[in-house]
Amino acid sequence: MAIKASETTGHGHTIKSRLSQISHAPQKLQKLRDIFAASPSPTIKSVISSSVLQSLEYSPKNQQSIQLALQNLNPENVSDETIQIIITIVGSIKDPSQLDSPFEKSLINFFTTLVHHNPSIIEFLQDSIPFEGSHIFINNILALLYIHTNQLTSAVQFIERITASSKRVYSSTIELLLIHLSNHGELTKAAIILRLAHDENYKIYPRTHSEFLSKAIQFGNVHVCAKNYQHVLSKTYIDNGSLVALAELLVRRISAREMASLCSIASSKASMTPDLNARLRRAVVENFSWTKGVNVGLQFLSMTHLKGGLRCEDYPSNSMFLSMLNADAVWQLVKGLRVTNTQTDFDSFVDILVRSETVIRERRVIDPLVKSLVNSEYWFLTFKILSQLQNEHYRFDTETAEALAAHCRDIGQESRLADIQEQWFPRSE
Repeated sequence: MAIKASETTGHGHTIKSRLSQISHAPQKLQKLRDIFAASPSPTIKSVISSSVLQSLEYSPKNQQSIQLALQNLNPENVSDETIQIIITIVGSIKDPSQLDSPFEKSLINFFTTLVHHNPSIIEFLQDSIPFEGSHIFINNILALLYIHTNQLTSAVQFIERITASSKRVYSSTIELLLIHLSNHGELTKAAIILRLAHDENYKIYPRTHSEFLSKAIQFGNVHVCAKNYQHVLSKTYIDNGSLVALAELLVRRISAREMASLCSIASSKASMTPDLNARLRRAVVENFSWTKGVNVGLQFLSMTHLKGGLRCEDYPSNSMFLSMLNADAVWQLVKGLRVTNTQTDFDSFVDILVRSETVIRERRVIDPLVKSLVNSEYWFLTFKILSQLQNEHYRFDTETAEALAAHCRDIGQESRLADIQEQWFPRSE
C-alpha cells in the first residue's frame, strides 16, 4: 500500500516548513542532505522525498534537490499524489538541453523502475502531458516505458507517430528498441526502425547493425535479410558463421554479382575454417548455377581447385590458403588425408603446414596428424613438422614410436631417431 506524505508523524509538514524558509538553492540542497542523513529508515526517507517534491518547483537551479529526493524515493511504495507531482515536474521542463545528466538519469531510472510496479504509469503520463506539447525527454521516457514492459509493437507505433510530427527520442533508445525487437524475432518491425533511424539520422553503432542482421539470419527471415544485408554490411561486419549462413539463406534470392560480393567479404577474413569455406563455396556454386546456368557453377568449382589449395575429400569445394591455416583447419585436413591417402596430397599438406609456420599445441590435432603420417607411405614427412608441434605433455604412443623406428631401420636411417627420441618417444619405465 502506498504511503502518502500526509500519513507521517509530522515529517511532511516539518520538512516543507523548513525548506520554504530557505530560498538559496545551494543552502536548500545542503539542508536536504542533512535531513536525509539524519533519517536512517528508508520508509521515512521516502516519505520525506514525497514532501520535498511537493515543496519544489522545477527550475535548473533546483535540479540537484529534485534529484536527491528521487534517489531516496521508493518506487515500490509511492503514492499517486507523488507520481502526479513528478509528472508535473517533467511537464515543467521546457528546454531538455538544460538538464544535467545526473538529474536526467535519476528521472529515467525512477520511471523505468516504477513501471514494473505500476504499469498504468504509461497511460497516466500520456494523459497528463498533451502529445502536442511533448518534447524529446518526455518522448524518450514514454518509449523506454514501452520497451521495459515489452510492449514493443506500441513502442514502434509511438516512434512512428512522433516521427511523423517531427519529434524525436534519444539515439540510445532507438538502439535499445532495435536490439529488443531483434532478440524477440520481430525482424520486420526491427527493419522498420532501422530504416527510420537511417532516414532520421539517429546514430546507430555498428554492433547494433550486426546484432540485427545476425538475428535475422538466425531466425531465417529471408525477406528481411535480402532487403537489409547490403545496408548493414556497409556499416559493419558479422561473424563468419552468420556470413556463411546468410549466403546459404539468400542463395536463390540474390544475383550472382551480389553472391560474389559476399564471397569477397569472406575471402578477406583470415579466420574462416575449412568447413565454413566449403559451405560458402557450395552456396556460390548453387547461386551461380541458378542464376547463370550449371556450366558457370561448375566453372567456379573448377577454378576453386586451381587456386593452389589442397583438395580435401571431406570438403571438396574448399580451397585452403596459408592465412586461413589454424589448428582446426589442420584437423579437418588430416581427416581428408585419411581418405585420399595420396603422396601428392601429403606433400602438399606438409608443404603448406611448414610454409605457414603454424604452431599446433592441441593434442586432439597433434595425435591424429602424427599417426596419419607415420602410418602411411609418406612417414618420412613426419620429421618436417615436429618443430611446429608444441605440447610438452605429448609423446608418441608405443605403437607409433615403434612404427617410425621400423621405417627408419628399413632404409638404414636409424640415426634420424637420435634427435627426436628424448622429446617424442615414450619414457622408459
